Amino acid sequence: MTVYGTTSMAVSHGLIWLGAALAIPALAILAYRGWARGVREQVARWRSTLGVMSIAFTFLGWIGLVVPFIFGLMGFNVDFVGSTWITALFYFGVIAISLAFALRGTSRVQALLAGLLVLALWFAGINI
Repeated sequence: MTVYGTTSMAVSHGLIWLGAALAIPALAILAYRGWARGVREQVARWRSTLGVMSIAFTFLGWIGLVVPFIFGLMGFNVDFVGSTWITALFYFGVIAISLAFALRGTSRVQALLAGLLVLALWFAGINI
């Protein structure tokens, strides 16, 4: 029995995933650029360090989500992705969002959106 719309739904979900996967590093780079150009001098050193850590955790969470996907497409064994890996990626996203509040202005918004997208991709990748 053919269900109409199934293929188009799969394609649209794949395009949304791809858009989010490409938006995360773009937002992280923009947040870092904004931090380097102005926020670094405006906030205390400890807040500046926490803000950069937020961007780093976001980027590491993105790499942890995308690399196994790319390895799977290339035919490599991705058995290293287990429950510990998945849990760590969730915590990377939560930590990135929490630390993003140390930033100011548009850098904060960009880092928060990137962290939220990491969590959204994490939730989208869970198959129950």
